[in-house]
Amino acid sequence: MRNKLIIIGSIATVLLFTYLFFYTSFGKVEVGFQPVNTFNFPKNLSELNLFKRQMKNLTPAKGVQVYKLASSLFTDYAEKQRLIKLPDSTKIIKQNDDMLNFPEGAIVAKTFYYFKDKRTPSLGKNIIETRLLVKHKNKWNVGTYLWNKEQTNATYIEDGYDTNVDWVDLKGNPKSLASYHVPTSKECTSCHQINKEIVLIGPKIKNLNRDILIHNTSKNQLSHFQDTGTLDDFPLNNLQKLPSYKDETLPINDRARAYLDINCAHCHTKGGMASYMGFEFDYNTPLFKTEIDSWWGKHSIVEQMKTKQMPLVGTSVVDEEGLKLITEYINSID
Repeated sequence: MRNKLIIIGSIATVLLFTYLFFYTSFGKVEVGFQPVNTFNFPKNLSELNLFKRQMKNLTPAKGVQVYKLASSLFTDYAEKQRLIKLPDSTKIIKQNDDMLNFPEGAIVAKTFYYFKDKRTPSLGKNIIETRLLVKHKNKWNVGTYLWNKEQTNATYIEDGYDTNVDWVDLKGNPKSLASYHVPTSKECTSCHQINKEIVLIGPKIKNLNRDILIHNTSKNQLSHFQDTGTLDDFPLNNLQKLPSYKDETLPINDRARAYLDINCAHCHTKGGMASYMGFEFDYNTPLFKTEIDSWWGKHSIVEQMKTKQMPLVGTSVVDEEGLKLITEYINSID
């Protein structure tokens, strides 16, 4: 009997790694779908008036709102600034308990950068790219801007770009990326889509429902948005909060499920790019429906993270802290 179990286990392991080999080797060849934009992205980012004065300072222009997430997507250890710009006299409306409906003309921007020395941010930053989602004719349009070396402006690109990045981390260790990848417009749709309809990932109610500092005073972010006219008025009590997966004081189950929600659920859900794999990684999905605790889940999730297949786009190095978290979580499941 023991020999039979060993044989079955060996066959299953071979099948798993055969799948991972082909997925790793060929899975990145064709991802997403080519978007047909209804919005005419201008050549230069400056034309959209997201920043004031010197653009390299990333100071939001008047009427442009910074937003922060409780848990954020891992992208090769890059720092990110997130902005929302709404047309005058418009607001974001609550669509349901988690989704928000942005008005026509809304711009959601995410700028990726690295501090030259993370221990001393005042030494400056290296800004790589700004990704935009612009709502036009009732659909989201994707656009990416590559910053110039002078950090004075960024140019619209569709075909992607690879560059090297060097920085010093919080421990004083020199870090280097040989190939930071700015995605193509097609690659952007691999994550930002449900049934080939472009959607938002980060700015959902549960991920925005967190405290932020306003003039050195802690305040709920959704409440702040309502006070500034960014968000429509609705009761904020009893709204769910997505935990921060970096908060080590929280139970490992909460942290790991939050990590899988923001990093993986946009593909591993009904209508998502990786729905064929059978996973459901939304934070609210009961464990027995996620397939995380199945044999396939326990073996494949960690292996895909090790081989940088999850997330599929936007990673050229392994998220070591995330891998440690998910490995410990998987090992804790009976």
